[in-house]
Order: sequence, then structure tokens, then C-alpha cells
Amino acid sequence: MLIIDNIDPIATKSPAQDELAATLDYLQELSRPIIVTTSRLAPAIKGIKPALASRLSQGYSIGLAKPSDATRDELTRNFVRSIDRKLPEEQLLKLASELSAKTALSVSELRDIVTIAHHNLAADGELDLSVVAKLARQHLLHDAPTIPTIAKLVAKKFRVKLVDLRSSTRQASVVRARGLAMLLSREFTTNSLLQIGKFFGGRDHSTVLHSCRKTQQLLLTDSELANLADDIRSELL
Repeated sequence: MLIIDNIDPIATKSPAQDELAATLDYLQELSRPIIVTTSRLAPAIKGIKPALASRLSQGYSIGLAKPSDATRDELTRNFVRSIDRKLPEEQLLKLASELSAKTALSVSELRDIVTIAHHNLAADGELDLSVVAKLARQHLLHDAPTIPTIAKLVAKKFRVKLVDLRSSTRQASVVRARGLAMLLSREFTTNSLLQIGKFFGGRDHSTVLHSCRKTQQLLLTDSELANLADDIRSELL
């Protein structure tokens, strides 16, 4: 089975469209199932070639709606239970409801909100919902900080080079800065540990997790690091 979630970006990539059209022909000959999601019917997407549009128009087209209020609440509960049961379920339900007031949230957006909350859950189980709400709104408006943005800001505050943060150097000042950049990337973005590690020199998820936990402990005893972290958080928010 071939599944493509959101084919819209291929509209700007002519060679990729040709390759996909050939792939669809091949899979059709083998009677293999194909599922494709789009923002609108393929012929209405600007930039999609007629040859590909005709292939994507075959079969059944089904309109998908965003979750209803009841479905939204049930999905939020399921995400809380699967991501971190220590999260305040009822408070996140209320937050999801408030954020859905103007436009219904998609399934992925609901998961992202719970993920943001999980990333900001303190070791003692405390959660600042006002921070989560701000980050969630930024995310929904596509104005949330990115890993590169966070890394550049940390590098500037620590007066180190961005290239050093992404290198393998073990210089003490760089290690402290890198650890904080990883921790803030986890707090302020919905990127996975693997994605964060990939940006910071291709480190694996366990290395990133270890660095984040070590930095969290340092923040409790290192006032200079804690002050820098607070300054950076205030700028990101």
C-alpha cells in the first residue's frame, strides 16, 4: 500500500510529479491500494500536471472533517494517556476547547498541544498552562520558535558559534550551551528527540534525552545558567 499524507507540496516539483505518476501506474498494474490526502481535489491544485491530476482523480474521493467537540475531547484524553499520564487531563481538555473556539483543531494539532505540554512538564509534575497556551497558539499560527531559531539565540547569549553547537566539540562552554539549546528545543517545539539530535550534529535520541535531563539538574544549582535560560525563554515567548 502507498499512503501519501498531503500531496499539495508536490505541485512545485515537476520531476517528482512525473515520478509519482509513473509509480501510480505501476502500483495500479499490481492492483495495490493507494491512499492520498489533499487540501482539495487534485485538478484544483495549482501546479499539478494534468497527467498526475487525472491519475489522482481515479477511485473514490472522500471529504474529511475536523473532529467534533466530543471527538476532540476523547482524542485529547487518549493523547494524554499515551504520551504522559501525569499531565492534567481536565485542564488540557479546557485548553483544547478554548483553542478550538474559532477553528476546529485537527487530530495532529491536538496531539501537538499535548506534546507541548509534555515537553514543559516539570520534574515535580508542575505544569505552567499559561506557557503551554502561548506555545500552542504560536504553533497553531505557525509562528512557533524552530530549532534553528532557538540554537541561534542560545549561541548568541553564550557567545559561541552556532557551528560549534552542532559539532562534536566537548568544550565546557559549548556543552552547556548545547544542552540548554536541546532542552529549549524540546520545550518550545513539537520536534522529536531524534529530530533535535539530527540538528545538533546527528546525535541519537538517548544522547539528547541525557543532555536535557543533565541541563534540568544544572538549572537547579547553576544560577548563571538559570538566568540565561529565563532570558532566552522570555524572548522566545
